[in-house]
Amino acid sequence: MAADHATRSCSARLQASMERRSLSLWLVLGLCLVLSGALLSPSVARAGKAFDVENSTGLELLNYLEHPDWRFRLDATHEAGHRKLIQAADKLVVLAGHDENARVRKAALKALGAVGSSWWLPTAERVAEDDSEATNRKAALDVIEREGAARSAPMLGRILLGDDDSGVRRKAVMILRNTGWPGAEDALCKVIERGDAPELRQVAVEALVPLARKDHRALLHRTMLQDSDKKIRLTVVRELAGSPQSEDLPPLLEALGDPYSHVARHAARALVALGDRSAAPILREKALEVRDRKVASEFNEAAAKLGG
Repeated sequence: MAADHATRSCSARLQASMERRSLSLWLVLGLCLVLSGALLSPSVARAGKAFDVENSTGLELLNYLEHPDWRFRLDATHEAGHRKLIQAADKLVVLAGHDENARVRKAALKALGAVGSSWWLPTAERVAEDDSEATNRKAALDVIEREGAARSAPMLGRILLGDDDSGVRRKAVMILRNTGWPGAEDALCKVIERGDAPELRQVAVEALVPLARKDHRALLHRTMLQDSDKKIRLTVVRELAGSPQSEDLPPLLEALGDPYSHVARHAARALVALGDRSAAPILREKALEVRDRKVASEFNEAAAKLGG
């Protein structure tokens, strides 16, 4: 009897111990769930999102913009843009310029536009020059092309000369060409002079011609007559033909002797556009010297249009 009592007592103690351990495990598990919920508060996270953005208040979104986890900042940034939460503008400016995560920076710049902040363009100008990611700099240039004005031209010139990504430089020069903003002429000249990528130089020529001062035009003349790349020479003479000036006459006459027939023919057309009748006899003379039938015909036709 004593042995049975001892056995039952031991079993009871063992069962009680196991129940306490089980309770402890459940308490630990519950604590983990509570902590997880705290991280995802105010509501349960949805698949693919750091938190339930749709059910968060604006105040909660503002707090998430400063969350230590970049995924929370990213989702909060997107949602701030969707809600046009202008109250988030100051924090979005900081994120666009300084967040450690490139995706957050890019999203913050986009959200600034969505909320209608007046800081969108100034922030884009800073991002275009300073962001470490080329894709972000290009995104900023898209904003500048859409929202900018001539005040952005000097900054575009700095990018054109200093950015280490060819795609970013090309985007900058395309904006200058498409908008006609003055203020980056010296940078355009340097791109043309320094033998950069031919495609970049061609666009730089197209951007410079409508804005060129007398000293810039002298550079264009030298490029048209001396550049080793025939496509660059052709680009210059073709652009000059669109708005020829009196100082273009001597170099255009010299360009009639270019070995690349397309340059010579466009030079004749530029002379017609210039309308200086003194070019007619020279065109007739050059027509006798060339062997290319199309070039000779173009020269004689140009002379006739000038009355010679």
